[in-house]
Amino acid sequence: MTPSCRRRELTIKPKCIFWWVLSLSLTATQLQGRETSDTPTRVMTPYTAHYQSTARGVDIDLYRQLLPGDADTYQLESHGEKMMYGFQESSSFTVTGEQLIPVFYQYRGKGLNRRETLTRFDWAKGTAASEYKGKDYTLALEPGLLDPLSWQEFLRHQLLQDTAPQALDQTTLRILDGRRIKEYVLEYNGIETVSTATGYFTALRFTRLGRKPGRYLQFWLAVDWDFLLIKAQHRNEDGQSVIATLRDARINDETVVGLGNAGKNPITQQHHETTH
Repeated sequence: MTPSCRRRELTIKPKCIFWWVLSLSLTATQLQGRETSDTPTRVMTPYTAHYQSTARGVDIDLYRQLLPGDADTYQLESHGEKMMYGFQESSSFTVTGEQLIPVFYQYRGKGLNRRETLTRFDWAKGTAASEYKGKDYTLALEPGLLDPLSWQEFLRHQLLQDTAPQALDQTTLRILDGRRIKEYVLEYNGIETVSTATGYFTALRFTRLGRKPGRYLQFWLAVDWDFLLIKAQHRNEDGQSVIATLRDARINDETVVGLGNAGKNPITQQHHETTH
């Protein structure tokens, strides 16, 4: 395994003293604005990933990749298509120290999901020019503001800098989405074992909560693979869920492989053997 994908030892305190400890709770703005330490910043590790998604009984293949550019810039792309449904989504951003700064965002839906959003972030002027459903909007920028795709890499970047997951509990995420800024609260739910087509993974589980009751996004990040997204579940107010699970991936040109197979959980088995 490459050094960038080294096994991480995480100390998780009892749930009663986090999700996260209020005294340790930080907003995304505070995290992006804090002073940098003497520890060198770890670069974002590029990857390609393929997910199998199920929505209302229909299977959809989803693809995502993070590509490095020049001068600490990155391009995050995601797309999927099935019959009358499809989308393409991309985000360009820069990384400076612990800050992730969006530059450009675009979403294009196809078929039954037809809509388009395009946002250009001009941090020098302090404004964002956004096109949403054929109308133009100008919004004021603020420190820590993210776009609908880059916020996921922001979280991953924080964890790559050895930020304890407990310190991200109750983080406020402010996301510029089309014509307005949406606010979410991030919760950390602990460590779990997740089964995928490529094996079992030790993963951190997070939940993103919005203002609508009953609607949330849960997602799992692989501890041993630079916090790569391996599973996500989006639940709507009507109780309908969309689930996406990793099928295969490469990170830093290394094939992502879990432990064991779907028949037996080697992580649980190893724990059982070491405690008896």
